[in-house]
Amino acid sequence: MTVEQSLTIVGIVASAIMVGIGGAMAWFRSQRQSLTADLNELRGEVRSQIDDMHTNDRDIAVLKTEIRNNVERLEEINDSTKQTNHKLDKLADTLTTLLIAVKSK
Repeated sequence: MTVEQSLTIVGIVASAIMVGIGGAMAWFRSQRQSLTADLNELRGEVRSQIDDMHTNDRDIAVLKTEIRNNVERLEEINDSTKQTNHKLDKLADTLTTLLIAVKSK
């Protein structure tokens, strides 16, 4: 084998190695880009879920306030009903007394 043939073979082998290394680098780069895209998508989903959780927290706070207001209103209605019942009892007693008085005359 001549020196020129050896150099040609070394050149071909070196070129093949360089192409292989370049291909491997391109493959790793594409994999890294794919992972970066997937990671960015996942970050977006997590942010969206966090925003949804904050919205849920606000909704829960509003519901708690509405429930408290409803409880207060129901207590007011209950108190008013008790007062009305007490007044009706007094009126019934008065009417009963009046009817007894009218019948006895």
